[in-house]
Amino acid sequence: MNGRINHDVLTALVTYNAYANGLVLDTVARLTGQELAQDCSPSHGSVHGLLAHMLECEAFFLTQCQGRPLALESSDVSTLSDIRRTWRVLEQEQVEFIQSLDEGGLAREVHLHIREQALSFQCGSCCCRRWSIRSIIAASSRS
Repeated sequence: MNGRINHDVLTALVTYNAYANGLVLDTVARLTGQELAQDCSPSHGSVHGLLAHMLECEAFFLTQCQGRPLALESSDVSTLSDIRRTWRVLEQEQVEFIQSLDEGGLAREVHLHIREQALSFQCGSCCCRRWSIRSIIAASSRS
């Protein structure tokens, strides 16, 4: 790939990411309401809180590449079905965004700060959480 990001690879990654998210959501759907809300995560409280965080992270990176603010509402993540519905919409937005970019758009550098850490990554890489995490690790190791 010569260091370049292309539409086909990114679309495949987003499609796989959607599949993996679906498996997680299907598994979590077997939990009772009490289990879903139980305080068990050291970083995000409950399983519900962790899922909401995962969704918000994917939405955040996409909106950063689009140059728009994150617009998730609490009603977008208030129930498991809301999370599933919102995630499906987000996954479609990710695919549409990837397809809308030319090669220069995919390679465009996005700069942001998270917890006082300056990060830079290629726009195309932020459309899939697994690529986002890899980009963050790479950016952190360059510092």
